[in-house]
Amino acid sequence: INAEYGALLSLAMTDFPSSLQDLKKGSQIDGDSGSDPTVPPPWFNLERFSRTDSFIKRHAFTMALIWHCSLTIGFALDSLLEALVFTKASDTPKKSLARYMATAQRLIEWHVGDIFDPTTTAYKSVQTVRGFHAGVRASMDKAHFRQSDKWITMYDMAVVQTGFMGALVVVGDKFGLHCPSSQVDDYVYFWRCVGYQLGLPDKFNLCAGGLAVSQNIVWEVIDQVVVPDSKSPPAHYGPIAQAYIDGMNLLMPFKLWTIPAVLASNYWCMGKPVGKLSVADWLRFGFMRTLFLIIRYAPGFERIMSFLLLLVMKILPPPSSSTPICPRTGALAKSPSATCPSGSQPAEPSLDWKFLLGIRLLVVFAMLLHLVYGVVFACLVGGVALMAGQLLVHVHGIITCWMFHQIQQ
Repeated sequence: INAEYGALLSLAMTDFPSSLQDLKKGSQIDGDSGSDPTVPPPWFNLERFSRTDSFIKRHAFTMALIWHCSLTIGFALDSLLEALVFTKASDTPKKSLARYMATAQRLIEWHVGDIFDPTTTAYKSVQTVRGFHAGVRASMDKAHFRQSDKWITMYDMAVVQTGFMGALVVVGDKFGLHCPSSQVDDYVYFWRCVGYQLGLPDKFNLCAGGLAVSQNIVWEVIDQVVVPDSKSPPAHYGPIAQAYIDGMNLLMPFKLWTIPAVLASNYWCMGKPVGKLSVADWLRFGFMRTLFLIIRYAPGFERIMSFLLLLVMKILPPPSSSTPICPRTGALAKSPSATCPSGSQPAEPSLDWKFLLGIRLLVVFAMLLHLVYGVVFACLVGGVALMAGQLLVHVHGIITCWMFHQIQQ
């Protein structure tokens, strides 16, 4: 009891945001507190942080779908979009695919490693990204990019943070995620740690207050920022989002993704109106919904797909051993602290054929497994319906016989 009281008292004394309005107070503050990444905060618990290792290995496939959908709608956020436009590193399908595959690799590194241990790949990866944020911020300020604005502020960092954990903690079940709330709470704690290592203090870290507080803030971000921005997106949204979607379709055996279908999946998961879709996009949207159902209810599907996805991702060279790439902006640099001058044009990257082959085989396997589970489910539903029909016939017969007997009497 004393330990629990102490934990609650410690939480009550922590200065953390409780609303979107609290985060907006950081809209004119540079998004790096200057904290020493080699010194863990007093609240850090390695055992709790390390639980995310098993979490991503169990749910990697679902998390990848959530990140994919969140990124597609998140491009509408002005602070993220303008940085992408400025760096010119995500404006073609091949560039966008290469950048966000590297992003996925970095995220996996953070989830399975110790981001507070300077000897680990995870630590070096996070600090590389932190250096990128500083470089892009300095470059945009130096170029007087929309001079009235500050870039990559505390508010920007917090809002972009929702793109990585927000959907999972508020509507993860709609995407098919099935896990106890204690694991979701641990995941929020993980992103509190990541935010700290990226220079985000608890005062502007929406994960600092725990699961319930973060869920409330995420819903405010969805209702007041994400949905309104996606309904009336900035001018550059179309080209950047289309480059990303076209890049993701390079991994598919056919055109699986479109912006309207992915946005519809987001809106449905968030309980918002889907809007008008073409026939083809309705089919894509329907496929996504059945996929979410299979992830949640089909035994073994998520485990198998998560294992295979993590296996295929290992084909790519580790991003920490190659050219640094910023997960937030997709920018390239020769060093973690390098700036990204406006006007530079990153080269069109080449795509690893082994990785492309692996992903396409994974997609085909997923669709075949999806079909198998669908047929089994249909047979089960059909069998239950047939049994129910037979039962109704028997009940109807019994009632008819009873009524006939009553009439005879």
